[in-house]
Amino acid sequence: MSVMVVLGGGGHSFEMLKILEKLSLKNDVIYVLNHDDYYTCIKNNGRRVYRLIRPRRSFEYGVKTFFRFILSFLNALILLIWTRPKIILTNGPSISVPLTIIGWVLRTRIIFIESICRVYRLSLSGRLLLPLTSLFIVQWPYLKKYSSKIIYAGRIF
Repeated sequence: MSVMVVLGGGGHSFEMLKILEKLSLKNDVIYVLNHDDYYTCIKNNGRRVYRLIRPRRSFEYGVKTFFRFILSFLNALILLIWTRPKIILTNGPSISVPLTIIGWVLRTRIIFIESICRVYRLSLSGRLLLPLTSLFIVQWPYLKKYSSKIIYAGRIF
């Protein structure tokens, strides 16, 4: 059973790598990074690492963002059809939005772990993807109020 782990970049990658240390996945793991993330260190010891076009840059809005999202969506569609993971594990970077939408259409299980820095409000990607997830985990009890689908797990790492 293959598991797609969405690292994104920056703090999202750091958190997900810490969570993965606790999980010790023995399955076929597929890592997905932003196309412009050169800081996340993934040793390619037989691991599949793919880069996806970021759907939106920080503080970028308008027509340019729309076309970037379409390009990212097509990039994610090709990746998911080619790899066919059984589970997508994400903590909410922007590239998780097209991956999750397409994964949901392809009937892939989606596990969303909200970032630990989200204390009082769900992230934008969390609010968008909550209805599509199989499992939605938060690390602060206050966030449980947003939906009965949310599971409070405490601090994960």
